[in-house]
Amino acid sequence: MHKPLFNSGIEITPHPSGIGFMYGNDVFGPEPENRKLDDIRESLMNPLCDGPEIVYSIAMDVGKKKDQDRLKEMHLLFGVVTYAAGRLGHEPVRSQGHMHKISSYSGWSTPEIYEIWSGKAIIYMQEVAAYDPGRCFAVIAEPGDVVMYPLTGYMQLSVQILPFL
Repeated sequence: MHKPLFNSGIEITPHPSGIGFMYGNDVFGPEPENRKLDDIRESLMNPLCDGPEIVYSIAMDVGKKKDQDRLKEMHLLFGVVTYAAGRLGHEPVRSQGHMHKISSYSGWSTPEIYEIWSGKAIIYMQEVAAYDPGRCFAVIAEPGDVVMYPLTGYMQLSVQILPFL
C-alpha cells in the first residue's frame, strides 16, 4: 500500500490501486468520484489525446468524525484527490479547472488550501476563464508543502500533478 511521505494528521490513505481513498475509523467521507478522461477532454490542449481512463479520484466533505458538526457549523469543506500516473497526450495528468463564485453565506469567494502528501504538484491559478486569463500564478509544491490560494472574486483553478523528476 502507498503511504504518504509525512503524517497528515488524518487517517486517509490512497487506495492500493493508486486511485481513490481508504478512510480510517475516525474519518467521515463519501465514496470517491472518479473523473475519467472523457469527462475532462474539453479542457485539454488535445481533446483527442490518449491517457489513463481514470484521471483522478476526488472526495469532498471529508474530515475527522469528532469535528464533523463544527465543520458544518463553520461552513468549512475539505476534500482529497489522488491522480493517476502518466500523461494526457503531451500534458501532465491534471484536474479539470473550476470556477469559484461569491458565497451567499459569506459574501466572498472560498479560499483553497492545498497540502501535498506525496508526489509533486504544480498548482496553477488564473483570474478568469477567458482568452485573456488576467493574472496567472503557478506554485510548485512537494510532500509536506502547504499552498494557500486566497480567492478574491471569480477565479479559475487547475491543479496539475507532475511525476518526480
